[in-house]
Amino acid sequence: MSQRQNWTIIAIVLGVLIVLTLSCGQSIDVPTAAIDRITVTDHVTHTASIITDSEQIHNCVAFIQARKGGWKRPWDTFPSGRYDVAYESNGNFQYVVWISVEGADWIGYRKAGGTSTDNVLKNVSAAEYRELVRCLGR
Repeated sequence: MSQRQNWTIIAIVLGVLIVLTLSCGQSIDVPTAAIDRITVTDHVTHTASIITDSEQIHNCVAFIQARKGGWKRPWDTFPSGRYDVAYESNGNFQYVVWISVEGADWIGYRKAGGTSTDNVLKNVSAAEYRELVRCLGR
């Protein structure tokens, strides 16, 4: 086998490994701090609301906790969503969840202290999308 063929095979193997690594889902580390406030910003209606009801907060946190696996870093520009959902504990920001417009059916996540390179996405079903939006009172 020639040196050129060797480099071609190495390049193909590396390409496959990179694709496999990037396409595998990762788990998110959701802070365990007791969330006591959720701020929801709607970029379509340009409104914001604050959730302080403990049962509603519990349901919203449980939704994210139940979906810790299968998150991926986007290959290109992080998409813009309809909702920004900021989770706080005792006035301290813990994490943000971004929610797509209906039909795109994805959610994004970043923990406090992270940067844009830490943003991850997860595809959700239409039913999951509606469940989360309903949980947020939308």
